[in-house]
Amino acid sequence: MTGQTTYPIPLDDRRLIVLQQRRGEEQAIVAQVSADGGRTFDLAAETVVYRHEPASAPDEVLAIWYAGGPTRTAIHSARLRID
Repeated sequence: MTGQTTYPIPLDDRRLIVLQQRRGEEQAIVAQVSADGGRTFDLAAETVVYRHEPASAPDEVLAIWYAGGPTRTAIHSARLRID
């Protein structure tokens, strides 16, 4: 796998799902599933959750970040207009 991955999320049927953030040439978030408890992932069967298109919002930027401490984490966002 390439990119920054999340902690695996267990599904009820013993599969795992992992989300990856890709920050290279392709900027995207993809989901990948493991049917064997995380030993292997079928990389050819990934699902694109989000793909950044550079021209999608030329005058606005949506920033999302998380912040917190050892007992809680919050997700924050801000929409910025670029003049």
